[in-house]
Amino acid sequence: MADYHSLSFLATVIQAAGTALVAGLLLPLSRAMPGHGLRLAVVAWGFQTAGLAAFILSARGPAELRQPLQSAYLLGGLAFAFFLWAACRGFRTGRDLRRADWLPLAVPAAFALVGPAVMSQPWQVYAVHNGVLAGLFLMALGEAARFPGRGVGRWVARLALAALAGLFVHYTVVVGLLSGGSVAGFDYLAFASLYDLFFQTALAFGMVVLAADRTRELLEDKNRALAAAAAELAAVARTDPLTGLLNRRGFEQVLADHAARPHPGAVAVLDLNDLKRLNDAHGHPAGDAALQLVARALRGRFRVTDPVCRTGGDEFAVVMPGCTAQELCSRLAGLDIELAGQRLPEVGESVDLAVAWGAAGFDADLSAAHDAADRTMYTHKRLMKASVRPAV
Repeated sequence: MADYHSLSFLATVIQAAGTALVAGLLLPLSRAMPGHGLRLAVVAWGFQTAGLAAFILSARGPAELRQPLQSAYLLGGLAFAFFLWAACRGFRTGRDLRRADWLPLAVPAAFALVGPAVMSQPWQVYAVHNGVLAGLFLMALGEAARFPGRGVGRWVARLALAALAGLFVHYTVVVGLLSGGSVAGFDYLAFASLYDLFFQTALAFGMVVLAADRTRELLEDKNRALAAAAAELAAVARTDPLTGLLNRRGFEQVLADHAARPHPGAVAVLDLNDLKRLNDAHGHPAGDAALQLVARALRGRFRVTDPVCRTGGDEFAVVMPGCTAQELCSRLAGLDIELAGQRLPEVGESVDLAVAWGAAGFDADLSAAHDAADRTMYTHKRLMKASVRPAV
């Protein structure tokens, strides 16, 4: 029996050293990773280390300190299992401990304080204590069973908690109910502390991997949000706020994309006639409404894949990839008819809006075709001012 107790004491010393090492390794990680789960796990292993240290001192210390140290050991183990449950809940929900969470711990804690003093047989105390710990491990396993995701850390934590719950149920039954406190025939229990340490270390590993998975998922979510925000900002930077069309920067991006991947098509340049006179006579709300009407008319005549841009104050551009200049002109035909008889703010009578435009086809050089269409547009504009309306 002396050999049994020596082995058991040595195993407990190893367990205490191991749990102290686990707590020390988890502490810097808990500060680096978000959430409450890992922080609560550090507290759990800290209490376990303190409880085991009290048990070691009670076995080798003065007799008058044995009962207080045994109580400290029981409280340390109770706190360890309780904070493990809280850590698992923290991993699952992100919640920290609240005042109401401590209430169910009152009775087990009171038993840990007075049990060693009022119960004549230590094995009875440990049987009750192990049963309480088994219940807390099962509660932690219930939280771990609902961990989201499929990472390896989740499965390691679940298996380790299931093993710990099974061990403490076994300790309760074997030590408390079957043996009546006698370890005869149960020599393997001398190494119970090593069994506990093995599964506690596996649990710590699982929680670290779980926290790392959560951190990675959090970073991925933030990266996706940043990418979406960047895309939105880029879209805003390329969009004209008045008309909703691409602005000058957006058109320059169209030119750059075409230069990188040349393809044939056609481009048109358009200019709203007499916008300055409309603004001077009736104010900018009338001019803004006129520009919006032109933009709406253009969007209705082209495909969603055709870039329609407001490139200046009263200038627009349209690119039709894969089409000819003739096809583009056919889409612009009748534009003035559509824009005739418009009602504008602050204008007492209907207004006939007129647009000058020019078109050109391209094979590989969109920029040169745009310049050619721009020259044609200005020719058209001069003729319109001279009241000559040629077929373009």
